[in-house]
Amino acid sequence: MAEDISVEIAGVKFRNPVILTAGPTSRNADFILKAAEAGAGGAVTKTISLVTAKVARPCMIKVPGGLLNCEEWSDLDHQTWFEREIPRAKRGGIPIIASIFSLTDDVGEIKKLTSGATDAGADMIEVATSYRVDPLPRLIEAAKEVTDLPVVGKLVLSTFDLVEIAKKCEGAGADAVACMDTVGPCLKIDIETGRPVLGRLSGVGRLSGQAIKPLSLHYVAQIAKTVEIPVIGVGGVTTGDDAVEMIMAGAKAVGVCTATIFNGLKALGAIAKGIESFMRRKGFTKIEDFRGLALEEMTKRERVGAVYEGRPPLIDHETCNGCGLCVRACVYEALTLRSEKAVVNPEKCYGCGLCFSVCPVRAIKLQY
Repeated sequence: MAEDISVEIAGVKFRNPVILTAGPTSRNADFILKAAEAGAGGAVTKTISLVTAKVARPCMIKVPGGLLNCEEWSDLDHQTWFEREIPRAKRGGIPIIASIFSLTDDVGEIKKLTSGATDAGADMIEVATSYRVDPLPRLIEAAKEVTDLPVVGKLVLSTFDLVEIAKKCEGAGADAVACMDTVGPCLKIDIETGRPVLGRLSGVGRLSGQAIKPLSLHYVAQIAKTVEIPVIGVGGVTTGDDAVEMIMAGAKAVGVCTATIFNGLKALGAIAKGIESFMRRKGFTKIEDFRGLALEEMTKRERVGAVYEGRPPLIDHETCNGCGLCVRACVYEALTLRSEKAVVNPEKCYGCGLCFSVCPVRAIKLQY
């Protein structure tokens, strides 16, 4: 039986759970149409405001594990989005989520933007904030007052508990939440000049990409355990395996941005195909077969307790390619190469699990 990777969020059908999120690669209809052609399940517009953005340059720089940026919301005016870009983007045949934002978190501005996006033909509304998550519930309430479209709250890590804010968003009528936005502020310095690389006056930006995935994954799991509305997992999804992790943590769909900046829009289709490949390998026929699987395991672990006894890993010598990465990484010197295969010394093994995570061919399995 063929794998069905379609998902439904608040009544909106997506052909797959991979959604292009707001950013440079969703900056206009042309890019959204290219994303649809590349295999995206849906797309979020670059964030629309009544005030067009002025972006200090340079605005993007690659850092280990991700992207540091001082990108802002859209530098296209809202009329252009509502009169031209959203109607054109709809031709791609995928759901279009209009991301909206008020620089001052003004309720009246959110209502005006929501009405404009609704009239333009958007399928959903995403409400973002100016990196202050506490106004989000009241902004969601405002949006819900003027549209029948599903409204998504975009969560951003701040001094507030994201789980508590997600609950408040649900109480305010949100149909889903997206977790989470970029993380920061962060700084990168050019050591040749001594200058901050990014162009903002302060030189700071925000971090996205693979480096933030463990953090985002944690909050997705905690929120999914707490609220009844769907969670869209955003932050560091680069491969099909990343997407599967998010779904196992309870996400209904995943948002992708940084991967499309580094790898092109074709990354969206590649992630969707990666999900299909995983499902085929495991015998799953639909997303719901494994969604929230990790939540069940986490609940079980809370019930039975953690493991404190070191358990040596199992090594599949047929799969092991003798690369030696696990041997170099083993700080307990429990791994060696014999006849170009990894071998573990159980007496030295601490059971730390690092070898499992560095093995490039999945030849190592943990006992836990």
